[in-house]
Amino acid sequence: MILTVVIQAVKGFIFIPLLILILRVITTLRKTKNSISFMHPNAASRGGGERVLWSMIYSLVTLPKTERPPLKIVIYVRSDDLISLEGLMSQTKNCFNIDIATALQTKTYHPVSLNLRSIKSCRFADPHNYKYVTIVMEALGSILATFEAILLFSPEFYIDTTGYGFSLLLPKLLGCKSLAYIHYPIIQSDMIASVTESKYNNAKHIARSKWLRGMKKYYYKILLAGYQYSIQSCKKIWANSTCTCNHIGKSKASILYPPCDTFIRDEKKENIVLSLGQFRPEKNQELIVESFSKANLNGYELVMIGGCRNIEDEMRLQKLRVLAENLKIVDKVKFLPNLPYPDLKNYLKKSKIGIHAMENEHFGIVLVEFQANSVIPIAHNSAGPKFDIIEHSKTGFLANDQGDFVEFLQQAACLSESDVTSIKSRMHKSCQRFSEESFNQNFRTEIQNIMYVN
Repeated sequence: MILTVVIQAVKGFIFIPLLILILRVITTLRKTKNSISFMHPNAASRGGGERVLWSMIYSLVTLPKTERPPLKIVIYVRSDDLISLEGLMSQTKNCFNIDIATALQTKTYHPVSLNLRSIKSCRFADPHNYKYVTIVMEALGSILATFEAILLFSPEFYIDTTGYGFSLLLPKLLGCKSLAYIHYPIIQSDMIASVTESKYNNAKHIARSKWLRGMKKYYYKILLAGYQYSIQSCKKIWANSTCTCNHIGKSKASILYPPCDTFIRDEKKENIVLSLGQFRPEKNQELIVESFSKANLNGYELVMIGGCRNIEDEMRLQKLRVLAENLKIVDKVKFLPNLPYPDLKNYLKKSKIGIHAMENEHFGIVLVEFQANSVIPIAHNSAGPKFDIIEHSKTGFLANDQGDFVEFLQQAACLSESDVTSIKSRMHKSCQRFSEESFNQNFRTEIQNIMYVN
């Protein structure tokens, strides 16, 4: 019996490498030279990750013309998203002001073809489909989606911009060069450090058991080791912030700040404290409402704008409404879910103060938008806001707790005209580090070195 098990195990160990070798030969033979593919199933979304994707593509389609062969670009997208490439490019121009279509037609740029490939198995990588062992199931789903993608189109360079960290080894095994832009590590060391605390995001039966919390800690350690091994296989890793880079490892990644709208706007302001962010638990919006209620801000209004993705988000929004009623500030707080983009931009232009209470936000694009629009930002003193975006009292304020948020709200509201002018000047200069132009220039230089020099 034992001998049979051993023989079967040996066969398995022989079969798996042989299968990988066969697949690598097939994909290598089918590989398209001078090609780049992007794994971004939700390319039709309109968030910061999609701005990164389309800025990268714009950088590639605006390369100077050379005698090299035409460049072929493919985006792997969800099969259930029926939007066409033309529709995607039109949406990208309207939402991000990135005109891919015109660049593709410009004769002075290097010839580029851009196409989509639909991936059916992307749905298996959606963590919302799983109640238990979510990270494992998400990882397996991402590997399956990546495998399908490489079989459909085998590129010379494979770039993950969506966060399929566990699957990055697979393209390399199949003969591609893997690259990745990481917005947020799927699993990181501080998750392991806090998982044994009963207040951590554990199921009730795990929260009650010290032994089960300990087991979960080792489960996370195994996942972290697998994640780090996978991303180490990449030829190049870009991290969106100092915080993300530190989690990945400085020797493995370099910082490439995400592209932001840094066009300077300094228009007439109204007494508005603005909060921008989806109504999600990590955004800590209860703290914002409570801090505003305790601050002595006569004549000010709190405006909370954010997306509601589902019924859970709508329930959180309703709880915030109830909280405002209980604090007797309902007449001073305005909730605007799913506000049209032009209206959102209008609030950015006219607000005096911006507030963002999320802890350990890896970057924080909204804070850069506050600075560019002459809105004085107040953010939690951690991660991206602390290490990359805000210099305390010079380009905004960094708060550690509710007391700080209350104090800095009052301080920002009482700044003299000369102090406001000085802060605005420093904010306008500081935020240019995160401009679209800066991102495009840095990415264009690095990708050319990877493709044609290294």
